[in-house]
Amino acid sequence: CHNMKVIKTEKRIRLLRGSNVTVKSRVVTVTGERGVLVKNFKHMQCDIRVDGRYIVVEVWLGQKLHRAGVGTIIGHLRNMMLGVTIGFHYKLRLVFAHFPMIFKIDDDEQVVTIDKYLGGIGRKIIPIPEGVVVTRDDDVKEEYHVIGNDIEDVSQFCARCSQSTQTRDKDIRKFLDGVYVIEKGTIGNLKM
Repeated sequence: CHNMKVIKTEKRIRLLRGSNVTVKSRVVTVTGERGVLVKNFKHMQCDIRVDGRYIVVEVWLGQKLHRAGVGTIIGHLRNMMLGVTIGFHYKLRLVFAHFPMIFKIDDDEQVVTIDKYLGGIGRKIIPIPEGVVVTRDDDVKEEYHVIGNDIEDVSQFCARCSQSTQTRDKDIRKFLDGVYVIEKGTIGNLKM
């Protein structure tokens, strides 16, 4: 019958070699050779525990929304373990047709400044999150590397750079200037 309750929803993920996980009242701490990541899952009604070499996430008598959240938590935990063992790496490319854009990394202030986008005088200032390193590629001109442990910080920084240079009030087929993510993945394993 389609009205039957699902008693228990459970998913488990194997710990990655080199990562150590502790759980205390739905606050998960993942430790690895690259650092420590902490994430709070108290907003989810679930049980999270470490069972040997596995992390188990389970929901008892959950509605559809709570059952769907189990897979989301497993995805977060996988990304946290990958971050502290391998790390995440995104590549940004500056594209401009006529007006050269200036992409300046200020390590003291922990910000990136984008000047002269489409020849304009506006300045876009994007803060670099803690734990994220932005470097310029020595071989390829106008290419930058964004590396960090937390995939949310790395991808959010890249999205802010990309969205700050979106073309508005112009034909986007013609005006392709901007900052684009060209590759992303873990360190040493980039793909698009």
